[in-house]
Amino acid sequence: MKQTSKLLTVMATIAIISLALALTACGNNPDTHTHEWEWVETAPATPTAEGLETETCKTCGATNGTRPIAKLPNPNQTAITAFGKTATVIGDASIPAEDFNAAVGKLQEALSAADSEPLLSVGMRNGLTAMMGRTITIVTGNAAPESVNKALTVGVDYLKSSGMNTIATALVTLANNGAFVD
Repeated sequence: MKQTSKLLTVMATIAIISLALALTACGNNPDTHTHEWEWVETAPATPTAEGLETETCKTCGATNGTRPIAKLPNPNQTAITAFGKTATVIGDASIPAEDFNAAVGKLQEALSAADSEPLLSVGMRNGLTAMMGRTITIVTGNAAPESVNKALTVGVDYLKSSGMNTIATALVTLANNGAFVD
């Protein structure tokens, strides 16, 4: 019994000393241990904002600076070509890739048809050429084509459910009304 008591006392003393050393490993005394730095993500990157990493000691949690994490690419981004120009097309990140790609295909088809139309007036052609010089945005929902700050914005469901002639007519009408020209 006396040996068990001594053993427990020794073990408790070692545990207390180990705990005390662990809790004061860095503290205000940098000579206590060598920091083991690692980069820890403190704010994740998104398609619209940079993230942040903090250099942190594995042992004590001390920090030694931060660095940005690059924005994530928008999963819905591609390019289309018409009227001698290539436009970037971006889509809301919540749009499934399959729907975004189908909508872009319909938009490309309508623009190609308009581009090859010999009876398209100079004003309409200039308007659509100006539109192709800006980023095109595909949003969720069934929004008809519209000019937002002289750039085309259109709903994914509108593009998917409308025929090529309907889409082309809507774009030509906007162009004819000067929607895309400065």
